[in-house]
Amino acid sequence: MNTSLLERLRGFQIPPATVLPGGHHVVARLKGVDFEAMLDSPSFGFTRPFDANFGKMMIRTASHCLGGDACGRFAFVESMEISVLLDGRTLSSRWTDATDLQCYLVALSSSKISLQVEDEALFSCKLYAFSKSDLAAAYFMWRRQEAALGALDRYCTHVLSKDGSTAENVATVLEGLGPLEKEEILRQNNIEYGLLPVWQRNGAAVYLAGGQDRVTVDTTLPRESDYAGYLQQHFE
Repeated sequence: MNTSLLERLRGFQIPPATVLPGGHHVVARLKGVDFEAMLDSPSFGFTRPFDANFGKMMIRTASHCLGGDACGRFAFVESMEISVLLDGRTLSSRWTDATDLQCYLVALSSSKISLQVEDEALFSCKLYAFSKSDLAAAYFMWRRQEAALGALDRYCTHVLSKDGSTAENVATVLEGLGPLEKEEILRQNNIEYGLLPVWQRNGAAVYLAGGQDRVTVDTTLPRESDYAGYLQQHFE
């Protein structure tokens, strides 16, 4: 993420121990702590560059953050983090202090993923408040873009590391390359990136539907050009 975008995002972050702002779209960003090490550890038996079982664990964890006291109504799931749009209609009646909500979401998500991996796993949590739905939608569009770029880099790193190259050497090779050039690297290593399952490349979504009591899992997100319209339904 570029520095200017990071600084702009910090401007929307809700400070700890403050009252949650009313009339805003609140988003919780749950990031896995040291998930890279867990996925690389032989003791867990996960495969690289993408483990479908762990991906499903992340989707189940995101689903666990919908409804109830978590107040989630939509979540975007990446390889090692989850972004949850909270339901403003119920948020104000259940939570007032930002730190209390953060602690609850950390406990809820961490316990769910820990039960699935059968070991201790932890998420961190940051809360963001957006005054307009367009701003919140822009956040989720940004996360989708970052997820897509991260997935492509993960696959490239995996194939380039097979010959014993160090992480620094791999980073040097990938520096400055565009998506098409990276896909060509994969093609030369017998991986047709565009044919991989969509959710492995672009992430997945879960949301409440059917009167807010049924969780829907969407592993085939629309094209990036149609994504803004897809998101808008979750802000209505």
